[in-house]
Amino acid sequence: MSNNKCLFLGSKEIGVKCLSVIKKISPESVVACLTIDDRNDPRSCLNEFINFTASIPIHVLKHHSELSNLVIAYQPDLVFVCGWYWVIHKELLSVPKHGFIGFHFSLLPKYRGGAPVVWAIMNGEQETGFSLFRFEDGIDTGPIFAQDKISISSDDYISEVLLDIEKKALSSLENKYVQILNGELSPKSQIGIPSYCAQRLPCDGRIDFTLTQRQVYNFIRAQSHPYPGAFVYMKNQKLKIWKAELDERTYYCTPGQIVAFENDNALVGCGDNKVIVLTDVQIEGSNIRTTPKEIIKTINTRL
Repeated sequence: MSNNKCLFLGSKEIGVKCLSVIKKISPESVVACLTIDDRNDPRSCLNEFINFTASIPIHVLKHHSELSNLVIAYQPDLVFVCGWYWVIHKELLSVPKHGFIGFHFSLLPKYRGGAPVVWAIMNGEQETGFSLFRFEDGIDTGPIFAQDKISISSDDYISEVLLDIEKKALSSLENKYVQILNGELSPKSQIGIPSYCAQRLPCDGRIDFTLTQRQVYNFIRAQSHPYPGAFVYMKNQKLKIWKAELDERTYYCTPGQIVAFENDNALVGCGDNKVIVLTDVQIEGSNIRTTPKEIIKTINTRL
C-alpha cells in the first residue's frame, strides 16, 4: 500500500464525482479537500462537498492566498484538480512531487482554454473527448496521462455531451489514479497543432439570427442546461432559449423576425432564409413555464 497523499481541489458536480471515484478506490490517499465558496452560483455543489467530506478535512476558500498556504502546509505528493476556476500560480506546481493533474474536456492540444465543449458544439464538431493531463505554466499545455474521444450527434445538447465525456473520464480516472499517485505512469507530450478557446462572457450568449439556421441551432444546443442558456431581448426582457428544432422550409424574411406560430412553437427567421423553431423558452427570472407562443405573442414580433 502506498503512503503517497493527494490533495483534492474542486467544485461543481464534476468535482464531487471525481472525489467520489478517488475516495472509492483509494480512500486513505486523500489528505484533504479544498473547494471554493460558490454558493451564489446556481451550479454550486458546496453542500454536497461538505456532506461528502465528513471523514477528511475540508477547506472552503474565499481568497486565492489561502490556496498557496494550504498546498504548502499539506505538502501532498499529488494535487488533483477538477472544477477549479482559480489560476494556479507556477510556483505551486512544483510543490507536489507528482505535480498537479486534472481533466480538460477536449482532445488536447485542440480546444485549449475556456468552455471547450461549448465551443466544440457551436463549431459543429462531430467529436470531442477528455484529456487527463499534468499542469504546466501554460494554457492546458501539459503532458497527457489518458485521452479518449466521444461522438457528438448533430442534435445532441450539451448536457448529453457532457454526460458522455464524464462517463469515460471517470472510468479512466478509476483505472489510472493509483498509478499516477505512485508515479508509475509517465505522461506523453501533446501532439498536433493547438487551437484555443477564449473565455466566454455572459453577453456572449446573445443569439445572432443573421447566422445560418444550423449555426443558430448549434449556438442554442451549446449553451442550454446546465449552462445559462442562449438568449434574446424582447422589449428589454431577456428571453432564454433552451431548446429548438430545425425546419426544412424556406422563408424569405428578415433575420430575427417571427414568421409564424405552429403547435405553440415560434418560427424565427435566420440569415440563410431558413427558420429555427423555438420549442422551450423562458423569461429570465420567471419560474412560469408556458409555450413559446404564449410568451412571445404578447411581447414583440422581432428578436
